[in-house]
Amino acid sequence: MNFRHTHVRREPAPRLAVPRHRAAALRAGWRGGAALAAAFLVLLVTTWLIWAALAEAALALAEAR
Repeated sequence: MNFRHTHVRREPAPRLAVPRHRAAALRAGWRGGAALAAAFLVLLVTTWLIWAALAEAALALAEAR
């Protein structure tokens, strides 16, 4: 089958995941760093809440005796 337009080269699809400018890459880096810092903060708060609950339970057991 010989179609007329089969020999025409197609342009490649634009790369969506690659930042085009240095500023865009810098913003992406800051966003990643901020997400990492937020995750670490959530981990710290969760650990503190668990520790406080365990300390309160231990205190309640000590007072019950």
